[in-house]
Amino acid sequence: MRTLFYVRSGYQVAGHHQAHYDNGNAPFAAHQVGMGHIVRCQRLAAALKDTIFLTNAREPGSQYLEAHNTAVCHISDAKDEGEAVRHAIRECVVERLIVDHMETNNNLLEAARDGVKQLVVIVGVGWSITERTRALADLIIFQGIGEPSRRVQEAAGGRIITGLDYVIVGKPAPKAERDGALVFMGGSIPWSYSVELCRWLDSFGLRGTVVAGWHLNDTEGWLPPSFQMVSRPYNLSALQASHKLQVSSMGMSVFEAMLAGTPVVCVSREKDHWASAATLDDAGLLVDCGLVYQTAPEELAGWAAHAYQDPGLLADLSASGRLAIDGRGRERVLEAMG
Repeated sequence: MRTLFYVRSGYQVAGHHQAHYDNGNAPFAAHQVGMGHIVRCQRLAAALKDTIFLTNAREPGSQYLEAHNTAVCHISDAKDEGEAVRHAIRECVVERLIVDHMETNNNLLEAARDGVKQLVVIVGVGWSITERTRALADLIIFQGIGEPSRRVQEAAGGRIITGLDYVIVGKPAPKAERDGALVFMGGSIPWSYSVELCRWLDSFGLRGTVVAGWHLNDTEGWLPPSFQMVSRPYNLSALQASHKLQVSSMGMSVFEAMLAGTPVVCVSREKDHWASAATLDDAGLLVDCGLVYQTAPEELAGWAAHAYQDPGLLADLSASGRLAIDGRGRERVLEAMG
């Protein structure tokens, strides 16, 4: 069954803006899709025989996929998103559509429904799914913990799968000597926040690596000598496995760190991400520090330094993360898809 992946949100990017970090007071705003959405779909696609990705050429995700020799077609300039996707379904001759999105667009799903045999929706949180979405989709896959409620699952007739057992992560890197902190701020958080964070971590006596992800074009700013920069890494898991602590934004990299047994101290860009982080914190799986625009780099660095200097906490987070994420989520999702 040929499969079309549509990692959604880039379609609205023409009018998007990105606020900058301004002394912790400015909110972060961007409609650019997070790379975690792209990467988890790429990993799912790797297990399927015949796949193609529908992307916006302006998105860094499109550049990432092409750099990884993934089959890509660019979304048309049609004003209606549903018609653009329906056109791609016809042109690419696919039977299955997998939509990984940040918000529900039922017009898109309705336009695509009759053109495919199977419609699968991947989401991170439950609030973005409507009753209409549940009626249209053959399968809804939540990538997180605690969503949706049993009531929502029953309303959907059992077509929703959820929980950490279904989180799509890659294979963990081989064990390595661990040292230092890994800083990785995704989700359109500006580079200036990472730079300031590294300066504060340095002041607390920490060293390590800071990742400049695929979503960043501007990486100017003075980093302390104790931190080296890695730009657009192809193997994040290897970096995670070689550091004692990950300081990051909430996203798919958090689940990958848990698989690697790397403790996480995190902030969240959006309230839905924060809900997931708080739930993971309550379960003893990470240290949640709140919303990024309410958490100054100095404050986050203080939390990270406290965790780094607590061997017992690091050991507990490492062990609980490995128990929670076993790396077989992709296989369980494929089984549910049939």
